[in-house]
Amino acid sequence: GAWESHDDVRFARVDARQLAFADESFDVVASTALFEHVDRVEDAAREIARVLRPGGLAFANFGPLFYTCGGAHFCGAYEHLWMDDADLERYLVARGIPVEMEDGLVWLRNGMFSRLRYRDYVEIFRRHFDMEHLMIAVSPPALRYRRERPEEWRALTARYAEEDLLTFSATVWMRPKRVRAVPARASAEVAA
Repeated sequence: GAWESHDDVRFARVDARQLAFADESFDVVASTALFEHVDRVEDAAREIARVLRPGGLAFANFGPLFYTCGGAHFCGAYEHLWMDDADLERYLVARGIPVEMEDGLVWLRNGMFSRLRYRDYVEIFRRHFDMEHLMIAVSPPALRYRRERPEEWRALTARYAEEDLLTFSATVWMRPKRVRAVPARASAEVAA
């Protein structure tokens, strides 16, 4: 492939929550379709910030978010929000749609839906990064569902925030916050 001709590129399979790299190792960390499948997003964000060099850039694009239309990686709408995991599994198996069996069912059985809301991700990222750019994508099927099924939409919005039902994905560009070391003299004065 194209990457084989680049001696300075290497790939590694690692846990995003515990990266096997030294502090400040990278200028850029990029991920696509990762955060919606991480059970401890806080740990992954902390690790990405840790391995970035000062001024480094983290890029993340993730979605569909769980609470949006089809957010459980299936070809439906919001059915998943009315079911517990066991019912959702039975529903997907009964449908027998190959793409759902290979995608949504695998994520479900392995506990790999973070189930965070858009604002939860932003709150976590802001603890570890200075946000440079934040973009959300609104789901066209969600807008259509809202327009065509107003009674069902009212029932959904009684349980969930409309922004969560509409937000399909998010894209962020961010730089790690750096903790400033306290000068030795200042810390000695505090101790005294």
